Amino acid sequence: MNMSSLVERINACIDCEPSPSDLIKGVRVAVTDAITNEHFIDQVVERVINNAQRSIDEGAGYQPLYIDDSRHWRMLMFLWEPMSSNEPHQHNTWSVSGVMYNCLEVSLYARDEDSGALQLDRRFVAQSGETGYLVPPCIHSLGNPHATVPTVTLHVFNDSEIVEQRGLDTLWLGDHDPRLIDHDPRACARRELKAALLLLKSRPAPSSLGLVQRIFDIGDVSVRLEAYKQLVRINAKLALNYGDRLAEMLTGADQNRFLKLHQRIHDTL
Repeated sequence: MNMSSLVERINACIDCEPSPSDLIKGVRVAVTDAITNEHFIDQVVERVINNAQRSIDEGAGYQPLYIDDSRHWRMLMFLWEPMSSNEPHQHNTWSVSGVMYNCLEVSLYARDEDSGALQLDRRFVAQSGETGYLVPPCIHSLGNPHATVPTVTLHVFNDSEIVEQRGLDTLWLGDHDPRLIDHDPRACARRELKAALLLLKSRPAPSSLGLVQRIFDIGDVSVRLEAYKQLVRINAKLALNYGDRLAEMLTGADQNRFLKLHQRIHDTL
């Protein structure tokens, strides 16, 4: 499974014009096959790196992993910091989501028949490798319940055919609509790079080395620190040069702490 084959399978599900239920289930099967496949994960990381490079170098806006304008769907990856969550929102188009790293808590809501107030209907936690789907209209909220470990998820969203109506595809019911936030493209790129590094943690060292090196080269200090940790795991001797480069970006106490760690690694070789 790679990115192209996932796209082909999703488009085949759409083109055969099945019932909405069969369409969503078919896309879910395809996404389930993809999110644990090493070739697919590597290609996701490559796309993240390319998108991040454009954002960092040119200030280009965030780009989905894939978008199909003719069939009205897009694919995105999200990073969820520990204990982070979004507010209840209603999806008016179908979507399929999968957990690529760690876990995701899903809360489903229903409206009280008399007052119209939102009430929690049920809550569950999806683990890495698991997928789910939404049949509109569905009201839910998502979050990472883990106290220390981030979560990475993949999402396939259906878009309304009429572009002017896409603002109603998702209705945010709380006080904070994330679409109204002025997102810094470079900050989004850094989040994407951190998510990519998490996906590479479980990859075999030889295949992930080049990707981790690319992420280090374009990342800020926080991204480079995470990339350095992975380079130590993959090839400690090679990581020495990257550690020297990282140390030059640090100052004060942060630099001193890092140099002590870096020296211990150097002494073990």
